[in-house]
Amino acid sequence: MSEHLLNLFIALLGLVGIPSAWYFGGRQKNNTDSVKAMSEMYTSFLTQYKDRMNEVIEELARVKQSNLDIQNQFNQMSLAYTKEVEVSQNWERLYNELSKKYDELERKYERLKIDHDKLKKEVHNGR
Repeated sequence: MSEHLLNLFIALLGLVGIPSAWYFGGRQKNNTDSVKAMSEMYTSFLTQYKDRMNEVIEELARVKQSNLDIQNQFNQMSLAYTKEVEVSQNWERLYNELSKKYDELERKYERLKIDHDKLKKEVHNGR
């Protein structure tokens, strides 16, 4: 049993020790390489980030211009529609006025026709 515990302890020490020795021992040697690699990665990231941001800014400018164009088109259509509605309302008002005048003329005509027929009968009966 003690031999088993000793083997287990040695295995555990090897399991923890070897990666620790590799990490800490190689770290001193590779520290400058790591800094250089990180610097290059950071420079590459910044370059890509700047390029992408420039693309985004250009796209945003295009979207803003497109939005202004669409807003101008909408304003022109809205103005044209308002004018059209005004003209339509004017024609509707004129139609209603003419319709009233026509109805009044039609009633006067009917009364005049009745009066004419009465007068005609009176003249015809009076002879």
